[in-house]
Amino acid sequence: MPFEDLTPETQNLLRQKAITVRPLGLQTSDRVSRLFLFVLSQYHHRMPQLRHASVVDEVLIYGQFGSDDGQRTNDRIPSVREWRLNLTQLSQLFNLYLVAYKDRVYVYEPLFPDQKLPSRPSLIIAPPRTERATAGYLDRECPHSINHLFVDFLGDLEVVLVACDDGDVIGFYMHHVQAAVEARKMDGYPGSLVMDAYPPFFKHNVDMSAWGLSIHSNGRKIAISCNKHTVHVITFGLLGIDRCEELGLQGRHMIPTRTDIIGGFHHNLPSVSFCNTQDDLTGKLLVTGGLTGYTYV
Repeated sequence: MPFEDLTPETQNLLRQKAITVRPLGLQTSDRVSRLFLFVLSQYHHRMPQLRHASVVDEVLIYGQFGSDDGQRTNDRIPSVREWRLNLTQLSQLFNLYLVAYKDRVYVYEPLFPDQKLPSRPSLIIAPPRTERATAGYLDRECPHSINHLFVDFLGDLEVVLVACDDGDVIGFYMHHVQAAVEARKMDGYPGSLVMDAYPPFFKHNVDMSAWGLSIHSNGRKIAISCNKHTVHVITFGLLGIDRCEELGLQGRHMIPTRTDIIGGFHHNLPSVSFCNTQDDLTGKLLVTGGLTGYTYV
């Protein structure tokens, strides 16, 4: 139930409480539980409208994030954009939790031993825009806002991908993210929280709002579905040591070697997935789902 559809009494009560409840920062399990219990104990028996789950979600969002005035300070988190896919991911190699807010990815380190999230991020990733980036499909105000955040292994290197509303898909190595986090722990570090020392290893544009993301680890392939009713499949190869040295790159790096575009669809494709198991070791099988309910293999 949208906020404007609530009764005037409910709207006034929520506005009053939004002023008196202290800011809670990020959504950690204990904070969400406290606010949820507060909502239930204070309102549930008095306001039937609040029994609707979406209204409770609305209260949680207002309580946690407040208004979004476009500031990008450490203490103010941008709002989560509406109508998106998965916007949170955990690294499988590092103690890192990633959340996409607008056009940036906030990186947190869960605390030992209870895995609570700190109130401030350890790092902020600002994915660059490509030259082919389009106007936003859902979000004209922030066209580079993130639709989907995805972490998986490309080969044996863990990567993070973001699919954006302007058609961009940007990828970073997770070991670079971890290195940037560690660098900011050094005494006297002069930089900001925004990661700047490690550029993305992958930049691609699919001509219209990008949504579905999938990685075939063994086949070193990335699949991207988009609102142009196509699926892009990008195959990667490893750069040789000599070539890495020529480019001044340290460690192992991958580059796209082939791009295939699958068409023939007639509606938006929000989801795509490889068969990332022993049944398909090279990434020949690909499944995508459309808004009309059809599934294509």
